[in-house]
Amino acid sequence: MVPRISQAFQRAGPLVQRELGKAWAAFEAADLATQQLLLDGILARCSMGQRSYACELLRKVMYVDFIAALPPELALRILLHLDALSLCRASQVRAVGCGDLRAPAKADDARRSSRLALRLR
Repeated sequence: MVPRISQAFQRAGPLVQRELGKAWAAFEAADLATQQLLLDGILARCSMGQRSYACELLRKVMYVDFIAALPPELALRILLHLDALSLCRASQVRAVGCGDLRAPAKADDARRSSRLALRLR
């Protein structure tokens, strides 16, 4: 268990610990379709603040810097195969976050530009 979750679990009362234990065990025992249904149901019942928290948590969990995870010699060996343009493009890649899924980049850029123009007036 993640240390932060483990600490919060230990601070919870015995009734909460028992209920959380049952819920987690049921989730782990369920098949993939049931797990997805449970997650869908939980997210559908969440407030916007809770969804933002879940999004940020997922962003941290899903981000994998494979270059940092590799031994330096192997990372260098991989990067040596890229030309200058590819290295520049690779340095600009970032993980897609929850907020990035809401609208295409061009529409987002247009909205940002119009907001900036309004502020400058």
